Amino acid sequence: DGGKAVITVDGQVVQELSLDEDTTYQVDTPEGYNIVEIKDGWADVIEADCRDGLCADQKRIHKTGETIVIKWWSPLKQVRKIQ
Repeated sequence: DGGKAVITVDGQVVQELSLDEDTTYQVDTPEGYNIVEIKDGWADVIEADCRDGLCADQKRIHKTGETIVIKWWSPLKQVRKIQ
């Protein structure tokens, strides 16, 4: 309880989402978008426009230190990390 998903793009925090409140958040960049869902204390990428679909195929996360990384065929763009 009390954890949060921290969404960063190019090293900058763009959103912090409490794991205690179910919600969705769309991350838009010039390279594409991801939709992050917080549900029942878990963070998950439920939709993405990446070419290979790996963005949305990663496991959902909920423990401190777990990370989902999105690359968009270029240098690291997004990290979602539980704190």
